[in-house]
Amino acid sequence: MKYNLLNNMKINNKKLKLKLILMMITMKRLNNMNQHNIYKNRYYNKNNNLQYLNKLNTYNNKMYYFNKQLMNNMLIIDNTFNNLLKKMMMSNNILMTNLKFEHRTNSIHIKYYFYNYMNINNDELSKLYNNYMMSINNQMINLLNNDNNSLNNLMTKYYNKKVYINTYKLNYMYLDTELLSQTLTNIYNNNGLSLKSLKMIINKLPFNNDMLLSKNYVNKMNKYNLTINNNLNNNKKDLINLYTLDNKLLDLSITNNMLLGKYLVGSNIQLKGRTLNRNITRTMKMNIMKGTFNNYMYQWSKLNNLYKLNYMSTNINKTNNTFINKNGMFNIKIKLNTI
Repeated sequence: MKYNLLNNMKINNKKLKLKLILMMITMKRLNNMNQHNIYKNRYYNKNNNLQYLNKLNTYNNKMYYFNKQLMNNMLIIDNTFNNLLKKMMMSNNILMTNLKFEHRTNSIHIKYYFYNYMNINNDELSKLYNNYMMSINNQMINLLNNDNNSLNNLMTKYYNKKVYINTYKLNYMYLDTELLSQTLTNIYNNNGLSLKSLKMIINKLPFNNDMLLSKNYVNKMNKYNLTINNNLNNNKKDLINLYTLDNKLLDLSITNNMLLGKYLVGSNIQLKGRTLNRNITRTMKMNIMKGTFNNYMYQWSKLNNLYKLNYMSTNINKTNNTFINKNGMFNIKIKLNTI
């Protein structure tokens, strides 16, 4: 009997040890999975940390007034100024985004992006057109900021604050969804937008691989840190002549690579509605996706909740425009993923 009891005790101890070993293995596996998910989220979602620094960077208008009537009046002035400036730009064949307002205590800062969508192949005509556009841009800058009768001075009378207008020229229309949607609507209004023409436009967009970009960025940063750390113990003259001696270090362009929204990674264009083509009587539906949205992570949960603040990450640019024609309505949804 004693021998049987001892055997049973040994067997039970072995079972307990096996259970403890299995529990330790599962705990280690779960910890590794959690760490892997953390690193994966950091890697794919590296731009989202900026959202927590500025909780209002997704809105086009930043203002707060204690008086609601004053706030409504400011919104009306903002909308009218936005529409007037857009009409002025369209008359000069220039596409522009909606104005982004920032109301401060003593000043108002306004910024927008614009793009010249006239493309001329002939060299002589292109030179004439470039000179013409340079003169228009200079006139616009003088109209916005420099002259005594500039828009800044005119808008200060309405706002009773100092107004600063900052313009940014984009060389490519795919860098902003509003500009891309406006170019598509121009093609739609002039020639009619078909599936073939839309695919041609999307195929011309330069898509990049986010994995290669991130690896190149990490390698450049490591090389930069190594060169700096190796030369920390040298003299000041060597540190000053560091960039002139190392030509490869000049080609790193780290600050240029740190810019957000520089490289296009993926696009999703959805069209729905009635076109101007008489042969097509029914509504048209097209959804074309190219590239990747791997780094597309929501801020708060896996589900897309429109009612939460900053539910979209900073690397996603999204627009939704609806246009009315003689046959009905036409809707364009564009989503661009940048890194």
